[in-house]
Amino acid sequence: MTATDPGAARRGVPRRARIFLLPALGGALYALGFPGKALPHAPPMFLLPVLGTALAALCMDLDGGGPRGGGRGGGRGGGRRTTGTRARVAVALSFSLGYNLVGLYWIPHTLREFGGVGFPWSYLLSLAFSLVVLPQLTAFALVLGALRALRAPLAGRLPRASPDARVLLLAVLLTALENAVPQQFPAHPGHAWLSLAPFLGPAPVFGAPLYSLASNWMAFSLAHQARARRFRPLPAAAFAAFLALNLATPLPPPWEGARGSLAVRVVQPNIGNFTKRDASGGGRASVEEVLEGYRALSLAGGPGPDLVVWPETAWPDVLDTGLMRSSPLFTPPVVNEVVRGTGAWLLTGGYDRREGAGDGPWSQYNAAILFDDGGVVRDVYHKIGLIPFGETLPFGPLNGPLGRRLDVSLFARGERLTRFELPGGVRFVSAICYEILFPSFVRRLLGGPGGRPRLIVNLTNDSWYGDTSEPLQHLFLARWRAVEFGVPVVRSTNTGITSVLHRDGGEGPRMGVGERGALDYEVPLGDPSPTPYQRHGILPAALVALGLALLHAPLTGRPRGPRGPRRGGPP
Repeated sequence: MTATDPGAARRGVPRRARIFLLPALGGALYALGFPGKALPHAPPMFLLPVLGTALAALCMDLDGGGPRGGGRGGGRGGGRRTTGTRARVAVALSFSLGYNLVGLYWIPHTLREFGGVGFPWSYLLSLAFSLVVLPQLTAFALVLGALRALRAPLAGRLPRASPDARVLLLAVLLTALENAVPQQFPAHPGHAWLSLAPFLGPAPVFGAPLYSLASNWMAFSLAHQARARRFRPLPAAAFAAFLALNLATPLPPPWEGARGSLAVRVVQPNIGNFTKRDASGGGRASVEEVLEGYRALSLAGGPGPDLVVWPETAWPDVLDTGLMRSSPLFTPPVVNEVVRGTGAWLLTGGYDRREGAGDGPWSQYNAAILFDDGGVVRDVYHKIGLIPFGETLPFGPLNGPLGRRLDVSLFARGERLTRFELPGGVRFVSAICYEILFPSFVRRLLGGPGGRPRLIVNLTNDSWYGDTSEPLQHLFLARWRAVEFGVPVVRSTNTGITSVLHRDGGEGPRMGVGERGALDYEVPLGDPSPTPYQRHGILPAALVALGLALLHAPLTGRPRGPRGPRRGGPP
């Protein structure tokens, strides 16, 4: 491999910089479009992921059409070798590395806290995470190579797409992969548009995918224009029109049209990981400290709430809901004291024993348990979306021995999408920890027969991440669920950030990272009618993409002749 290629050399960009350095810079720009600890009060800028993706697209040479491309702008005779699949994958991984280093810098801290992985292994593992942090971009590079390999034998008989049509189709492809490829921490370009809230009128209809499509379309257009040195007005006009549509259609405030409310008291105990681990291991002093903290904070505000909420894995010991359902005598005394002292029902996170599973792996569930005001277990939700390498492993029959060696808790996976119901018929669902990040999962939670849940309670323990950007990012992405589904999200965390997320993208008073206390909220309940996005998922956004593609169909050219592509457009 030579140090430079002829096309890059003319622009003074070494090949290694084009494949490694510039894409990493693009990944860093992408990450800066989301909240960060460095600038906690600065709103995320939705244009930064556009610019970052444009830089990656420019380095991938998306205008190249075969083993040897044309000259500048796609003209004949340049003899320039275009970027191949391996180079595009390298660009995608370099972009992921930049995003990882700037946006997910908290991973080494988490590995130390969660798995006891020290320096330098925590940093090496964090770097390795770059291989999977943005798998949709790597998949995009591979799919692009496969499509070009399939097209090569038919190059002389297929119609040549216009530049505008080609840019749009590439944006549709990447957006589709964002929603199809499994991801650990899905932060897409469309999510950064939340900085415009409440000016997000199309969001309950199309969800974040349409915003990603707009961002990717603009990014690929900028990359093509930079290579062709020719302005293309159509993508810019479409982007400006979509932005104007959002600014002209603000989402309604949370209390407008609300049908009732729910008084909720959310407890944030700020229990450190040492105390939490010691209590889970049976340390008597730590157990007493944890339970007394929850008891005191829950009762401090006196009676009045309808629901008291404790965060994920709040209860320090393993509970047995089957046993407690058989007789209220098995309900823990602290629970009885809280529900009787407040007159409220209690939702708590905890470990629930799996019936008949003994004490080995998969013998417990990560659960949300609802007690009524008499201390009786009314229902339980067992977490379905388990975190790889935190709550489960992906190695099949090797999970048991590896889990013991790596100190990974192996939870049993829940099977039922529980709908909790409070007095007065108010239904709500609970998404535990990062389950809230996946709209397809939340659609399943909110769907099904019977009345629509009016509230989502997100039980979370972000203590593993410390005072870093992760709690800000987790909260930011969770706000999209309130916007897309028109349902408030009560977010209860151990160490922060605790808040109520409203359907217009805003939020109520919050308890930040490291704060200890309890907040009382009067939460406006969501509309009993589902949003179009809940009904149809990504279908409306897919129909928009299809409509745009059909509008571009008349702009496609004739089949390409043997002399190659015309000057001024991508092959």
